[in-house]
Amino acid sequence: MRVAFVSVLMFTTLGCGDGGHIVSTRDSANLATSAGGSLGTGGMANQQGGASNLGAMTGNGGSAMITGGTTSGGSSTTLADFNPCPPAPTPCAIMALGDSITEGYSASDGGGYRTPLFRLALTDHKLITFVGSGNGGPATVDGVPFPPAHEGHSGLAINELMPFVQNASGGNAQIILVMAGTNGCENGEMIVCLENLLNAAFTAAPDALVVAAQVIPTNPDGLAAFNAQIPALVDRLALSGKHVVLADQYHSFLANPEYGAAYLVDYAHPNDVGYKVMADVWYQAIRGFLH
Repeated sequence: MRVAFVSVLMFTTLGCGDGGHIVSTRDSANLATSAGGSLGTGGMANQQGGASNLGAMTGNGGSAMITGGTTSGGSSTTLADFNPCPPAPTPCAIMALGDSITEGYSASDGGGYRTPLFRLALTDHKLITFVGSGNGGPATVDGVPFPPAHEGHSGLAINELMPFVQNASGGNAQIILVMAGTNGCENGEMIVCLENLLNAAFTAAPDALVVAAQVIPTNPDGLAAFNAQIPALVDRLALSGKHVVLADQYHSFLANPEYGAAYLVDYAHPNDVGYKVMADVWYQAIRGFLH
């Protein structure tokens, strides 16, 4: 079965005033990265500069996340004032876009990372719902009805997800979680296909936050080269003024040397523990935008 993933992108600026400088997602990650290229065990990097910040990055089964701002037209701005979600008590509408991993394949309750993500929001007293043309997941989470909608489509390559982006239009999605690439791209270079998919999301929902993820590794890992290109793509899109942040799902798995046995049920699909790791990363990316 082919798999697809969702990617979240974020760009960080440190020092928004004169003399401030821009730290790319690649440089930011290095602050909490070991020499081997994976996140340190239990480490955390946190730096703040005005309204910008470098979010928590944890290893050994934890989450990896970069948060920050964007630049446009030579002047530095941040996402601190960007507010894609409606005020409470209206829940923020989240579209999860990707392949069978997004669909929740191999999860015991069929909800994949969406179930623990919903639980994190409930525990944090934040209001979210999911939107999309698919359905899957438990009836309730901690006694609360679970919104089962998603745009996870088993076996689809990056380019094959393009038609489903349109379901985010018309304010239907305020946050779009994108992880794609496990199944490759059938009509071009993978990083170009991902850029096309993200641009389609910006067009369909210009007021939404797009969270682009580096894809979780397969076992054995065959996605290192593709994942290495994603931070630069996110940087460039953020510099052009797009509302985009990065979610590092890749290193959140690699932080555990035994990720294959600990987080996966086969060569590519997470088990319940792996989906929980993914939910932690997604939530760190979006938490500051929720109400």
